[in-house]
Amino acid sequence: MSDSHRSYTDLVRDFYLVFQPIVLVDPSLKSQIEDYEVLLREKSTNAFPYKDFEYIIGNNEGNSVLLQWFSAELRHVCLCMPQVKIDINLNPQQLLFDSTLNFLNNLEDLADRINVEITETPSRVASMNNATMTEKLREIVGLGFSATLDDVDSGDNNLNVVTQSAPILIVSSSHCLHLMANRLHK
Repeated sequence: MSDSHRSYTDLVRDFYLVFQPIVLVDPSLKSQIEDYEVLLREKSTNAFPYKDFEYIIGNNEGNSVLLQWFSAELRHVCLCMPQVKIDINLNPQQLLFDSTLNFLNNLEDLADRINVEITETPSRVASMNNATMTEKLREIVGLGFSATLDDVDSGDNNLNVVTQSAPILIVSSSHCLHLMANRLHK
């Protein structure tokens, strides 16, 4: 085992998951939990591990270690709570690695319970353009997952990606949905 692999494993051991309920409120103000957004946290700070996360997803090897752990955690939750639907976040950078497709293939049997949200984080890789993003979204949806662009109009999730990918995804931004509705009515 390489030193970097051991380092990635040690970092991931400090992570845990938080399940934030997404509540649907109808016009009569009745509410129910629609699903849960899965949030990554580190034990030492109880916050998102920005620095360690960026380091780990910097290459396929680190991303693979993280996603193997993540897959095991998600399977455990889905086994313990068989009716729960969850939203997982993937950084656009992760879409460029084979380990991410392997992760999704491994969870394909749970695809009807998992929505994949692509975060707005700007990609550090020049090869992540709108066409590449659309191709990756098609792969995710092709495996049976639903896909969402998170916080459209910030970071890499811009209106060009939305218009190219519209038939295959859900958009997470009331601002963007309003813009799209206005555009359709013109």
